[in-house]
Amino acid sequence: MSSEQPNGGHKKPPIPTPAKKIPALNIDQRGDRLYEINFLHKWFAISSLLLFLITVAMIYADYSRGWKRYQRDFNRMQIARTRNDIQQANTALDRNRYTQLNQQLEQARAEMKQNEKQVDEIQSRKDDLKAKHYAVEQNYRVQKAVYDEEKYAYEEALAAEKAGKPHGNVQSLRTRLSETEKKMNDYKAQTEKLTLDIQAVDVELAKYVWKRDEAQKGIDTLLTEYNNLQTRLANLNPGLVVTSFRNAPVFDFMNASERINQIMLPTLLNDQPFKAVPKVDRCTTCHLGIDQKAYEDAPQPFKAHPNMELYLAANSPHPMERFGCTTCHGGLDRSVDFQTAGHTPRSEEQKKEWEKKYKWHVEHYLETPMYSMNNVESGCYKCHN
Repeated sequence: MSSEQPNGGHKKPPIPTPAKKIPALNIDQRGDRLYEINFLHKWFAISSLLLFLITVAMIYADYSRGWKRYQRDFNRMQIARTRNDIQQANTALDRNRYTQLNQQLEQARAEMKQNEKQVDEIQSRKDDLKAKHYAVEQNYRVQKAVYDEEKYAYEEALAAEKAGKPHGNVQSLRTRLSETEKKMNDYKAQTEKLTLDIQAVDVELAKYVWKRDEAQKGIDTLLTEYNNLQTRLANLNPGLVVTSFRNAPVFDFMNASERINQIMLPTLLNDQPFKAVPKVDRCTTCHLGIDQKAYEDAPQPFKAHPNMELYLAANSPHPMERFGCTTCHGGLDRSVDFQTAGHTPRSEEQKKEWEKKYKWHVEHYLETPMYSMNNVESGCYKCHN
């Protein structure tokens, strides 16, 4: 039978019978998958755990650098020295003078207690005068800004008129400028008067508080060194929680105490392929006591530089801020690692010691290794030839 219709078309294909729906029961036992779901879950869990452990290991490797260990050691050394200085300052304190000043302070406070009403009244007047002085001074500053603007407009108009370009409102600008100047001067006079009034009140208040202020000033002077050392100790040792948090991964961008120190030397260049790159010395990341005389007898890498007045100090012929370290000593300026920095042993014994302690070996691709300590003055010939 022909499939053509009378009008020349073709018959539509028959609609297929709908497939029988199979309920999703016992899906793991149907056998219509290329993998077993329990097997997949197991390896997904294993791979996730491995990824987590590898990530933790990467972060640990990145944050357990050798220079950070040196900085922690130096921080502990600074804390120990500061505590020792505090003990010495405490021992050297003139106890008799301190007791005498404390007695004077208590006596002065007792006298102020008897005159508490007068002191409060004078202090209240002083506070009111200071508030008025602040308001008037602000008005003066605003009026001064308006005066400067109007003066500029007037001088521009006057210059245009003198140049043969008449400016019709010169006189009005002059009048307005005079009025603004008068207001500005009035505010200035009020400010000066209020300043004198405050000084007079201070003189009146000093009759009651001068003994207290003098005693407190004497105590502060006596304890200056001790208080400064206590402040230094608090900055060096804010506590384990604070130190751990500020140096923790992710959070160390805020204000980490363990950081790379570097000296920028834009006028001293390293000759690299196709371009000369400015030196960036990072030696002080580990050599933390290099410019502090207190560490002359400290072990390396914290030992102070010898003869700092000649080689290192700001007023020396070779200030560290301008010359850096590798300019004279050689080595890789950007390195913060003992091996890659290019240290050179001074003897065969030291070489064996470094090979055992640091796994030291010759950096074959470093063109400017450091001079060994017995040849350290060789670097002088770069300039003093």
